[in-house]
Amino acid sequence: MNAALSIRCRLPQLWAVTALCFAGCNQQQAPNRPEASPDAAIVDKADEFVASKDGQFQLAMPSGWIEEPNLVPAADIIISNRAKGCFVKVLSQPKSDLRNPTLEWFSNVAQENTKDDLKDGRIVAGPDEFQITAGTAEQVEIRGARNQTEIVFLHTTVDTGDHLHQIIAWTSPDGIEDNRSQLNSIAKSFKPLTQ
Repeated sequence: MNAALSIRCRLPQLWAVTALCFAGCNQQQAPNRPEASPDAAIVDKADEFVASKDGQFQLAMPSGWIEEPNLVPAADIIISNRAKGCFVKVLSQPKSDLRNPTLEWFSNVAQENTKDDLKDGRIVAGPDEFQITAGTAEQVEIRGARNQTEIVFLHTTVDTGDHLHQIIAWTSPDGIEDNRSQLNSIAKSFKPLTQ
């Protein structure tokens, strides 16, 4: 089996959900979308945290977001704010399952797989490398379409020592600028529960 395919990043269930949610949530909400408040990007101490299925990692869940474990069953964590048409999922993989478990390799493979699953998939920004509580992270912005629905991904990969993770935030092209700060804050909140 190709090593690239062994990474848990194929997104078939995501596309049906994304198209349905954008059609049912985002388009209906767009005419009445409130202006982004200055506080919209803040992930603060009042937020809840959602633990991964194995209880090893957590992610901030801002007010107005909900956990949706059945939305993408393969995800370790998945949260959404359907009113904003925004979603974030986490896929974690032990390094012991991979032949070349470096952040650079993992990021490249995961990003290529995500692009390949999209019509006209392309990286439009990044990679940007930064430190978060969990460790070293790399992020790119990927745009493309699936089932005639335009999608923007903020695809973040993180190395936490013994695991590599994908934190995949997505929304519509119309929603990205209003929600970018909050999506990035959520990604940056990711950390092991043991820290």
